[in-house]
Amino acid sequence: RILLPLHGADDEDPWGMVERLRREHERKMAEEREKLLQTHERLGLSAEGGSLEERARRLQEDAEREKREIMDRIMAMEEEERVRREEAEKARREEEERREKERRIQEEKLKLLQEEEERERKEEEAREIERDRARDRAERRKRAKAHEKEEEERQIAAEKQRDSRLEAARAART
Repeated sequence: RILLPLHGADDEDPWGMVERLRREHERKMAEEREKLLQTHERLGLSAEGGSLEERARRLQEDAEREKREIMDRIMAMEEEERVRREEAEKARREEEERREKERRIQEEKLKLLQEEEERERKEEEAREIERDRARDRAERRKRAKAHEKEEEERQIAAEKQRDSRLEAARAART
């Protein structure tokens, strides 16, 4: 990351910072001109002398060069901020996509688990129904056998009763 040494930089107002730097530079230039004028006066040189004008021209060029450098730094900062925002947005989108994919995977797993549980539940219900039917069949067979046995016992008892009546009737005849 490029750190720009802008004294008194205000992130909210970079153009105001440029203006402050320009005014400060102009003030320094004015001080330099004044010093040069005083020096020239002491030396007895004319204010129209080429050296003073040359110095002023150089100061003006320096000011313009510094202004361009400041503008270049500001543009570099803006570009860096734009790139940082784009990278952050890209990372955010990738994270959202990853989360969405993970959510879909979890939903699919949950769906499969629910289907498996439903299948197992239905199988268990079918087994329970089959056990109930087997119990019912066993009870019906047991009741049928008990009924058969009772019927046989009734027939045996009826036969014994008939036999004993016949026997009693024979005994009464003799």
